[in-house]
Amino acid sequence: MTKKILLLNLGFFFCALGSVFFIRSGSGMSPWEVLHSGMATTLGIRIGRAGIMVSGIIVAIDYLLGAKIGIGTILNMIIIGLYTDIILSLDIIRTSDIYMVQIAFLFVGMFAMNIGIWIYISQGLGAGPRDGLMVALSKRTNVSVQVVRSSIETGAVIIGIMLGGSFGFGTIICALLAGPFMKLIFDKIGFDVKGVEHTYIGNYTLKKGEL
Repeated sequence: MTKKILLLNLGFFFCALGSVFFIRSGSGMSPWEVLHSGMATTLGIRIGRAGIMVSGIIVAIDYLLGAKIGIGTILNMIIIGLYTDIILSLDIIRTSDIYMVQIAFLFVGMFAMNIGIWIYISQGLGAGPRDGLMVALSKRTNVSVQVVRSSIETGAVIIGIMLGGSFGFGTIICALLAGPFMKLIFDKIGFDVKGVEHTYIGNYTLKKGEL
């Protein structure tokens, strides 16, 4: 378990690093980061703290929808936001005015994010809050996960823009390429998300193929 927790933290660090590259790209954030930045602007808090608040709300919704909550789910909710704020405060990744660098930041961000997702999901301690929400809504509505994901992220972007979040061409690139980019990386690694057995709070084990 100690090894799994350490690897969880490593995965969360890569996810946070990916978020920071999105933020510092200066070309618009990923769909969820648009919402986080909007909340941060509205409430006058750091973007990582806003991410923790959003994750907490989503975990509560997951629970109400009957989704299973794991240790990894709870730690995901808290730690990624904290790591994001720490990396941003160090100011070691800075926004560039060079267009190609901005594009490169987006792809580095997607790469780091997917490596992080691979590391933490492979530990089998529960999916992230947003992943759990997508699966739960897909089961409740009998609509594909892809459609549910697109709908949720579109809603996150709309609400984020209304709250003053940072939106740009980078947001569109992330929305269009995030799924295919994830599939490409996971295929190269040989990682099958559906083959992971998750242990949840309450000693519930997710059967293979259920996620």
